[in-house]
Amino acid sequence: MASDVPNAEYVEFISGVDGMIVLAQAKMAYQKYSGDHAGAEATSKRFWTFSLGASQLASVQDVYHGNFEQARLRQRQFLDSATRMLRAMPEAVPVLGHMVGGVHCCVGNREHGKQVLKRASRSCFVCAPGLLIGGASIALGIPAQTFAQTAVMTAAAGVGGVVAGMQADVRLYLGAIPPQVGSSPGERFDFFVVRLLDAMKSVCCMDLVPILYPDSIEQASVWVEPLNAQEAAHLIGIKNVPGLEQIDTGALHSFVVLKTTKGHILLTERLHDGQIILGDATAPTVQHFADGNAFSMTDSSYTVSPMAMRLEMARENGATLFAVKEIAGGPSAAAFIHFAKAQSTIGYDLITSNCQHYANSVLEFASGKGLTFLPNGNLLELSAMLMPPTATAPFVTPGLFSTMAYEASQASGRAAMDAAVICCPRPIPALPEPEQLQQLPLDELQRQLEQMTLQQREMLTPAQLQQLAGAASAQVANGREQMQGHRLDGSIPTEPAPQPAAPVAEPPAPVPEGSPGGQLHNFRQ
Repeated sequence: MASDVPNAEYVEFISGVDGMIVLAQAKMAYQKYSGDHAGAEATSKRFWTFSLGASQLASVQDVYHGNFEQARLRQRQFLDSATRMLRAMPEAVPVLGHMVGGVHCCVGNREHGKQVLKRASRSCFVCAPGLLIGGASIALGIPAQTFAQTAVMTAAAGVGGVVAGMQADVRLYLGAIPPQVGSSPGERFDFFVVRLLDAMKSVCCMDLVPILYPDSIEQASVWVEPLNAQEAAHLIGIKNVPGLEQIDTGALHSFVVLKTTKGHILLTERLHDGQIILGDATAPTVQHFADGNAFSMTDSSYTVSPMAMRLEMARENGATLFAVKEIAGGPSAAAFIHFAKAQSTIGYDLITSNCQHYANSVLEFASGKGLTFLPNGNLLELSAMLMPPTATAPFVTPGLFSTMAYEASQASGRAAMDAAVICCPRPIPALPEPEQLQQLPLDELQRQLEQMTLQQREMLTPAQLQQLAGAASAQVANGREQMQGHRLDGSIPTEPAPQPAAPVAEPPAPVPEGSPGGQLHNFRQ
């Protein structure tokens, strides 16, 4: 409740989990269940400070009670955390994060650049299982079509993402020290959310692969429907003449139906005003191309797709199949969009560029070979002697990114949700460093921890870690006491006994002049 909002004293940003409206409440409940009431209170403070909506509601209450300074401080902290999260989003994206980290390193911010590179590399670890599973399903031709297949692939991608994230944390951040040793209930909940996010990222990558994979044309069929006299007169500009709709002229209107590898059914035709119509029988959007320009029309009021209604209308008018071709390795649907847009620049001409000429060019584009003869071949052959058909307009084949953008637009909702989860940043895991552990022999402690399994390391309690550290210290101490030198023959050398210091010689006494020694001495002088 707003009345329970705490004062907006400075609150340290710990985790993005505290700012999410559902996860924050679940975290507080888990902390209270674990007996950490102080931690739950701290999570509540961070929620009312960093959560979008809750922070603004708390500031409105502060202003209502005259606490303007509290409201200002709360919103400043909220903006700081939001800026930090927005800045971290591109850093968490594979490849893009590596580019950002490289830029930071080049401009001299090497420490931050290294952290960004680690974060982007971790994202690559997490996304790799989903990409491999999604890519393998396409390469082997076994996409997830049934519920059982989807469940198995989703579970495999999720488990792979969790394992990859744990291995990435071990290798990039924490070495061999278990991350959850001595963690509080709030920290354990945050780690659980991180693992859940790793699984979701991997699953979203698996789902994104078939969405972005290019959709290609696998079948092209040309259909014809008869035109009555009123429709034929309409082509030459004669309108509203009663009684003509009952007269069969023998002329035929042609349109093309394309089937793609992703199950889309595309219908395209050229109208008498030169427009090119293109739509999917499974989608409500119809694209119109005129003079090289494109615009879309979407009418959500229809319960059935407009192109599906057009196919039903053609069936009622007696449309028949004129030609069909099965295509292996056909062009992409994204390329056909550019092709149709280019053909709209030709316009319409009853003799040189009508609906049948367009159908022939579409079939040639899709399969590499056009029709052997046109539906109204006899009439058009005579006219072609005087006025040959207009050549197919050239078009620009889309590149990789244009193709991916087109495929993403066909499933924009799923693609946006997958991209949002993949770009969701995660904090760098922090390892608590108690004062008791700062002076311990970490090399020996690491060696002992490496001999355990990852599950055993995560189950260690702080008391067990202290015992393990004490054993490591004793091991090192015993090793130092037992370190002795050895000769090549295997014998142990003994230290030589200390020798007494040599006495200092006193200066010689003076020799008298008359003594022999004195004579010799005088002689040497």
